Amino acid sequence: MQTMSARMGTTGHTIPENLPESRLSFSLLGYRTAGEKTMRTRPVTYEEDINGCHICTSHAPNTRGYPTLMKSGKKWTIARDVYSQLHGEIPAGMLVCHTCDNRMCINPDHLFVGTPKDNMTDMIQKGRKINLYGEQNPAHKFTEKIVLEIVSDLKTMTCSQIGRSRNISIKTVNDIKNGRRWGWLTSPQGVLQ
Repeated sequence: MQTMSARMGTTGHTIPENLPESRLSFSLLGYRTAGEKTMRTRPVTYEEDINGCHICTSHAPNTRGYPTLMKSGKKWTIARDVYSQLHGEIPAGMLVCHTCDNRMCINPDHLFVGTPKDNMTDMIQKGRKINLYGEQNPAHKFTEKIVLEIVSDLKTMTCSQIGRSRNISIKTVNDIKNGRRWGWLTSPQGVLQ
């Protein structure tokens, strides 16, 4: 297990020390002010895996799988903090993305800044985008059979009548009618054009 270390700057942010060209030696170890109290932050520790990822072992992941810390009263992902310490402020609307696709990795050699579109393009190019349509989606509420029955009912009933008869919202029926939900099954342009 390795610990990243550094000194605190006058602004309260951690300043990297002795940055080798290929490795990062920095820290989130220092002091931060919370009101009038000064609290010592926990050091960031990691283990390097066979892919060169620095897997954070000191901080638990958030609900999206990224290790986080508190900085200036806000939660930050450690990867975002690592990147900003090395390269300065991250422009608004930009993400810190991983080339390794490992959310627990904090290796600065594996981090890059990109737009949400860049991140999605990277995901698609690497074959990580999985679309679960219809009944394959674990959150589905209808079966294909029920959706096709709703489509059939639309020929003789209004969205509101179908919603009341099936105890579903009018918006859901309208979304099925217009292809916003289950459009891959009904048609890309919607059911009734």
